[in-house]
Amino acid sequence: MKTRLKKITAIAMVLAAIVILSSCSFGGASEKMTASSVTELVQGNLDEIYLGEFDDDYLDMVDITRDEAEEVYITGLEAEAERFASFFAIEYMTDDIKEQIVDLLKEIYSHASYTVEEASKLDDTTYAVRVLLEPLDIFQLAYDSYEEALEPLYEKYAGTDISAMTEEEYQVYDAEWAQVMIDLCRDKLPDMGYMDEKSIVIQVIQDDDGLWTISQDDFYTFDEQVLYYPTGVENSGETTSSENEDVDVESASLGEQNALESALSYLSFSSFSYTGLIDQLEFEGYSLEEATYAADNCGADWYEQAAKTAQSYLDVMSFSRQGLIEQLEYEGFTTEQAEYGAKAVGY
Repeated sequence: MKTRLKKITAIAMVLAAIVILSSCSFGGASEKMTASSVTELVQGNLDEIYLGEFDDDYLDMVDITRDEAEEVYITGLEAEAERFASFFAIEYMTDDIKEQIVDLLKEIYSHASYTVEEASKLDDTTYAVRVLLEPLDIFQLAYDSYEEALEPLYEKYAGTDISAMTEEEYQVYDAEWAQVMIDLCRDKLPDMGYMDEKSIVIQVIQDDDGLWTISQDDFYTFDEQVLYYPTGVENSGETTSSENEDVDVESASLGEQNALESALSYLSFSSFSYTGLIDQLEFEGYSLEEATYAADNCGADWYEQAAKTAQSYLDVMSFSRQGLIEQLEYEGFTTEQAEYGAKAVGY
């Protein structure tokens, strides 16, 4: 049977992996979860992934070693570093840049604020856990002042045609750009605070094999809001998230306009197929008409989206060419788009 992965971010893939591990100690249809153990499971998963904290009781519960738990924590940070780079328009993730971003994220995540409430049993196979989350605002602070922070770099390259640089020259420029963004975020750490509290419900569900798993969609929703990302920053005159100038937003309904903004926000840090983006927007509560409007008018190149999605999968696991194409088709890409995506990553 071929593996199929739901459209989730790289960090959500890490979450999904630890969720499976968490199920092991509760496998078997005859074993029953309690509200207390469900609460401990969700609390332990969050602490492991965001804080890098895992006590012996949690490790025994999920039947993993401390080294395995540490690996999950680091993998999650590295996945979030990719999102950071995408948001801050960093194109070349060197080992040094990646290490700096991971260290920065460790510091940021150490301030993550969430309260896991006691689980409620919905039925024999489903529990619901409400988590109160205060999103961290550091990237909003950085976004508000990034143009000022970049002034010395702009002055250094005044009169230089960035688009005419050789690849080696541009890599040097990109590394300097990345350093400015990392330093800017570090400078904002003392001022970092929290945005309005959000209430997120995470379900823990027993599957047909008797294994208890944490809803990937619910974790996706949670993870998207731990760190608040505004619209993307600009690099060399390009933006990672902007309005499509050809779209007549004045004639669109408020729901369509908001759906379009949400679509652009998603595309600033992740990749989607046309139907996958519509599904995600519907999951967020937009109507089919609003979601379709957003997908039609977001300006995405679906072939390039397929290439980005293919690369994101290969960053966390291995695929054969055919397996990768089938995975992309499962995500909603057409056969032509999927084959383009596979070719773009070397197949």
